[in-house]
This record gives sequence, C-alpha cells and structure tokens, in this order.
Amino acid sequence: MGRRKITDEKTAKQIRGPGRKAKKQGEPTFPKELTQTKSTEKKKISSRGKQRARKRLQKEQLKQTIKKNTKLKTTTKRQSDGESNDEEQTNGYTDENQQWLKPKKKKELFDDDQNDEESMDDDAPLNDEFNEMESTSEEEEEEDNDNEEPKLDIEKQSKKLREKQRQVKERAEQELLTNIQQHEKVQFPSGQEVTKEAPQADLQLLMHRIREVINVLNDFKNKREANRSRKEYLDLLKQDLCNYYSYNEFLMNKIIELFPLAEIIDFLEANEVQRPVTIRTNTLKTRRRDLAQALINRGVNVDPLDKWTKVGLVIYNSQVPIGATPEYLSGHYMLQGASSFLPVMALAPQPNERVLDMCAAPGGKATYIGALMRNSGILVANDANKDRAKAIIANTHRLGITNTIVTNLDGRHFSELIRNM
Repeated sequence: MGRRKITDEKTAKQIRGPGRKAKKQGEPTFPKELTQTKSTEKKKISSRGKQRARKRLQKEQLKQTIKKNTKLKTTTKRQSDGESNDEEQTNGYTDENQQWLKPKKKKELFDDDQNDEESMDDDAPLNDEFNEMESTSEEEEEEDNDNEEPKLDIEKQSKKLREKQRQVKERAEQELLTNIQQHEKVQFPSGQEVTKEAPQADLQLLMHRIREVINVLNDFKNKREANRSRKEYLDLLKQDLCNYYSYNEFLMNKIIELFPLAEIIDFLEANEVQRPVTIRTNTLKTRRRDLAQALINRGVNVDPLDKWTKVGLVIYNSQVPIGATPEYLSGHYMLQGASSFLPVMALAPQPNERVLDMCAAPGGKATYIGALMRNSGILVANDANKDRAKAIIANTHRLGITNTIVTNLDGRHFSELIRNM
C-alpha cells in the first residue's frame, strides 16, 4: 500500500506529486459568528464568586495585621529591659503572672469595609482582659483533654470504683492496725451469759473469744490475767466450742486431748464441710482411665482423686445415679470413702498371703485387699452382724473376688477357729 509501481523507463509515465494518500489536509475553517469576540462587554461575576473574592481579601488583610503585631511585640520586648514596671503592666502581665495568666484574645470580624479599615489602622497592642470565671484549673483540663484521648463513660465509672475500693481497703487496714494496737484481754462471760443456749449467743463474738483464748493459752505466762488459772481458760474454751459447733462435752474433751490447740479449729471446720463422693476402681476388671472415660460419656463430672492413689476418682455431679450405672453393676468400681483407702495402703497385702478382716462389712476394704492380692492366697472377711455380712457376699460376687471366705462370728472367739484353718 502506497508504493509506486516499478515499470520500464520508456513505457512508464512520469509520476508527479506525492500521491493520493499523501495529500495534505487544509487548515480548518470556522464560521464568522464564532470567531467574533465582543471585547467591549465585561464578564459577569456570580454572587458565589464575589464571596470568594471577599474572603481572599480578608485573609490577606489578616496576614498583614499579624505581621504588624509580631513586629510590635519584638520591639516592646527589647524596650522592656529599660522601662519601668508600670509600662509593663499596660502592655501585659508581670513575669510572676506570665506562667498562669493569659490575656483574652479578641475575635476580629471583617464583615464590612469599615472594619477592614479599622483593623488595618489598629497598631496599638491588645488590651489585657481577664474574666474571673476562667480559672487555671479549666485551662489545665483543656490542655489535658487536648493531649489525652476522650474516655468512655464505662472507663470513668471503673476508675471511680477502683478509687472507692482503694479507700475501703486503706480504712480496713487502718482499723486492723488499731485493733491490734488496742488489744483487749479476754472477757469472761457472766452467769447469765453462761446459761444462754447456742442459738441465742452471738456466733461472731463466740468465735472471736475462742481465738483469743487459744492465743492466751499458747503464751499463757505472758498473756494471762493475774487472777485467772489455766483451768478456767480451758473450761471457757470447751464451753464456747460446744456452743459454736453443737458438740457435747465428752466428745469435745476427746478432741482437745487428741489435737493441739492450734489445730482444733481447723479440724472442727473440716468436719463442717460436706464429704465428696469418691469411688475406687476395680483393677481386676478395668483401668481408671477407661472407667473415667465411660462415666464422662454418661454425663458424670469426674476427676482423679489425688496423687497418692492410683485407683481413686472424685465425682462432683452426675446426671445419672452413681449406684445404678452399668459399670457399677458389672463391678468396675466400688463406692468407697477416700479415708478407707489408707488402711489397705498401709497394710500393703501381697499375693499368696493370708489376711483377716475382722469387721469387713460392707466389703470396701476387703475387696480392695482381694484386688491387690490378685485373687491369690486367702482372705477372711468377718462381721458380727448377719445382715451386714450379706453385703460382703454381694460386693465380692459383683467385683469378682474369688479368694474370700465370708464369716459371721464373734471376734472374741475367732482365735479358736483360726487354728483349724
């Protein structure tokens, strides 16, 4: 496309011009109506454009006034060294008040041409005006609010609650210190107070007096009253303990003889707590891990009892009765208190031994001994009560103990029968 045809020089016609496709386009032509411009008429400015122009002028005038004010301030500062204090007060505040006082700034408005002229001619420094309502605390709060982010209502309320808790804690500590410093001696009750029954007595006062008596008895030589004997303190302690925990005098005497004074309250408080439900895994039929998984699948909240036993499980709550599950009926576990594990662990029975359980009903310890002996040797489970001995037979059959002899004999004559075994 666009190439010239090659022909012989004789026959070919002479080609003139650039060719058809290389022809140049002429200059564009416009109608006269469009080309004519009216130079005499001025462009009309809209009201919006006028407002913009006025704002530009106002900004320029503001810049000029700011420059003039800064020049005046620099000149006044240079001249302030040689001037008196009276002249300083007319231009601003003294050096002592400059840190906390700030002159009120005037807002300049440029709505009319007259205000523009006044602002241009106003070369005098600003008057010092200060409102009494504006205090330093408001200025500090504004500066803090500018620096810190705004807090939510929940954050403010939580801050107030923390302050209240801190104050309450400090007051409680102060009261404790004052109570320790103002330590009162034990006040013995009068005859009317002694005759009061436990429900009528104030339990808080009783516990407070119990602790004070124990404190005196632990250091009796230094803390006792001159005219009081140790027997009087012990009698008061027994009486208060019986009233507080609802024990009789005989049982409380035995507890005081068994335990030291520092451990009596801990022992009595432990007796008030409900005993947890514990079970013992029958190792002849299952393992503790498998049993726990099976009970969890049935909706039982169960955990290992403690590190000192490998067969105990503690049950917190259950959706099914623990004594009627298929695992219980098939002899995978025994409902047994954790304290009854300890005698068997202390005995540590070995296979092929002969063991006698004189008071075996209902068979918890006896079946544990049989499981540790692996159904070898001989285990004699005796109980003087015939009805309770039936429970031993039922549990040994359910748990699969085969080396057990169940007897219903008096333990005082049992030695005569042992010779024949």
